[in-house]
Amino acid sequence: MKFRKKDITTKTPDEQKQKKLRNRVAMRHGVYATVITALVLVGAVVINILSNAIAQRFHTTIDLTAERSNTISPSNVSYIRDVDKDVTVTICASEDGYTGDYMAYYAYNYYSAQDVTGQYYRQTITLIEDYAVYNNHIKIVYADPQEPSFAEVQSRFSNTNLYYGDIIVECSFELNGKTINRNKILTYENLYQLEDTSGYAEYGMDVYTVTGSNVETALTSAIYYVTSEESTQALILGNHSNTSLTEQLVENLELNNYVVNTTSEAMITSIPEETDLLLIVAPTSDFATEELEVIETFLENGNDRGKGLLYFASTASPELPRLNTFLEDWGITVESGILYETDERYQLNQSPTSMGVFNQLTEYTPDVNNQSVVFAGSNLVPMRTAYERYDSRVTSSLMETSASVVVAPVGTDQNFTPSDSLVQSAYPVAILTRDTSYENDSNGLSSYVVAFASTDFILGTWDDYTIVDNMSFVIAAANQASGVGDSNISFSTKVVATGAFNESPSTQKINTVRILFVFIIPIIALVLCFVIWIRRKNK
Repeated sequence: MKFRKKDITTKTPDEQKQKKLRNRVAMRHGVYATVITALVLVGAVVINILSNAIAQRFHTTIDLTAERSNTISPSNVSYIRDVDKDVTVTICASEDGYTGDYMAYYAYNYYSAQDVTGQYYRQTITLIEDYAVYNNHIKIVYADPQEPSFAEVQSRFSNTNLYYGDIIVECSFELNGKTINRNKILTYENLYQLEDTSGYAEYGMDVYTVTGSNVETALTSAIYYVTSEESTQALILGNHSNTSLTEQLVENLELNNYVVNTTSEAMITSIPEETDLLLIVAPTSDFATEELEVIETFLENGNDRGKGLLYFASTASPELPRLNTFLEDWGITVESGILYETDERYQLNQSPTSMGVFNQLTEYTPDVNNQSVVFAGSNLVPMRTAYERYDSRVTSSLMETSASVVVAPVGTDQNFTPSDSLVQSAYPVAILTRDTSYENDSNGLSSYVVAFASTDFILGTWDDYTIVDNMSFVIAAANQASGVGDSNISFSTKVVATGAFNESPSTQKINTVRILFVFIIPIIALVLCFVIWIRRKNK
């Protein structure tokens, strides 16, 4: 059986023309769809490249936490943007180690501190890295103390022990033809607010809890310090001081941006106008009344105040009736004798005249108030606060002994047996008096006198004990007395709300936004373009 081929009707010229037109239109739509698809792909690539570039150059982090705990304060941002010197911020850790488990382990074992939120260390890195985003003069570097390469960092600080998590702020610049190299080391206690929530951490039976971050204030203050072109002027009253005991004090003051000079005149008749801080160290002779009047005039500073005096007592000093009267007018009573610790728990080196002393955590020494270090003193002169408030002056005890101390005669050793008539008491070993005038400033302008009960606070007596940090306390008091602490750089403590979560809300939501714009939207656009292309092709 044979099949006949189906008859093929020849199309008319008009039909052929219409077919060609339809094919041309379909091809044009296909080209358009292809071009659109290509443009979307190119656009997605360009957007990703630009996003990365912008993220490196500008601040694009979205902080969605309720308290904006991961965001630098606006006033801080204004200061950061104006920094015009190159600053290097070295974080003594690896980035993963600081934000991960190792920093938590280290803080728990070495600082007896824990972050119950699990967020403060990540918050610290977020805040610090934002400094470099806001200003390209600021460079962030990670240096892990556990790596051999850290030896180069440690070599630059041969006189300082660096620990995991420390932050080093450095700056070098030219000033009056001289290269100025400045640095400041921020420790764990500088960065975090610690609280003894149980009341037992102080005795080593529990750990402190991190309840806030001081990163903003600590880091910005450090940047202010290392970039400052102004030095604080200190003057040792050498005609009445044992200058052989001042070497370490001078060295540490100079490391903290002080210029220290020493008087050579036999009689103090005037004090250079640029002087900010006077130093009297282990007086070798009493002051004349006229000299004390010069000092009083210096501290008054024409009602502008803003001046300071640091006094270091010594059991080797002679009788100083005029100087003691001057100090008593400033709320500081200096007595005769030597402090003797009757409780062996607080004695050091089995010596009753060497003892642990305790920071009173006042507002005047913020740099050392959160440090997990201890303070110690030997050959302490008895002192008392003469009053708490008198006229324009307010007196505060900065550091005290335990309550089991008595006053013994000078020269007493461990063979001395205190009589029952000696009253045990807590004695101040560092006293600060603030004198405030409101005449030229409604906010008040203050001068300070700070007295320490011994030169032991500025000597290397306790250098073998790395946990003892007397000099840091002295520098903190000097900064307050000289006005260094009045830089107006202070920001609110960053607090992370306690909660049971593994990742901060900010990070969760930012990742969601990132996935949405970087992946989901481009994929949807590609799918739509493909659907449009298929539909138009089949028409």
